[in-house]
Amino acid sequence: MSGFFAALVDGAEGMAGALAQRWMAYGDGLFESILIAEGQMPLLPLHLARLQLGCARLKLPAPDLSVLNLEAHSMAKRFPNAVLKVMLGAGGEARGYARTDAPLKRALLVYPAPIEEPTLWQQGLAICLCETTLAEQPLLAGLKHLNRLEQVMARAEWADPAIADGIMQNAAGLVICATSANVFARINGRWHTPEITSCGVAGVMRAHILNGNSHIQIGPLSVMDVKNAEALALTNAVRGARPVGALRLNQHEVLFDPRLFDEVRGFNLGLAAGKR
Repeated sequence: MSGFFAALVDGAEGMAGALAQRWMAYGDGLFESILIAEGQMPLLPLHLARLQLGCARLKLPAPDLSVLNLEAHSMAKRFPNAVLKVMLGAGGEARGYARTDAPLKRALLVYPAPIEEPTLWQQGLAICLCETTLAEQPLLAGLKHLNRLEQVMARAEWADPAIADGIMQNAAGLVICATSANVFARINGRWHTPEITSCGVAGVMRAHILNGNSHIQIGPLSVMDVKNAEALALTNAVRGARPVGALRLNQHEVLFDPRLFDEVRGFNLGLAAGKR
């Protein structure tokens, strides 16, 4: 028997069945944003592996990776240059926090691929430092779950379209990530990236870079480390690795050496997109 009678959306009745789902009401699930470039998805295995890990961690039913792989390739064939968003979540109605034995829900959505900034490899990105901090929760650390309120609040801190992203810290003041990217900093000639053990998302582009660059140091990064870095890069699965040209702070900005941008470009080796 259905657990709801009706639903109003902006004053109009309808969509009750979709709105009453757990994954919509509670964010009880996971998602992946997958770049499709010239019909290829080079990071798809890493995306599927993270979904599998996430379902196990959240005690969701194991996803059928063969079905997801087939559906993803079907979308890539239809939309050879796009972004594919895959969502998995707990099934059943959102009545109380206890889950039911409903099967895993899945949805695939296709969006236009972003356009690369025309001055990216000459000037780099301009970014800021966010005041919103990330709460520590080791159970969820690394996962790309459907609850993104911290990132939403951090992104609401600026309206300047010239600022591409913002760096986020934990409560202890350590740099964890940007609102939609992982962070890499070149310090004394060596690249470093924060550990993702208590909060933040362990991005698949980050994993791709680490798999091919064993010399990169994983460990704590302070804001001062980032300010004093020779180079800074933001990475995610849709945009790849991008160099940072300026970190804008309240009273001044920190500039990074564009002569090191080619090192950031090197992180994109092995990806299908022509820009990489």
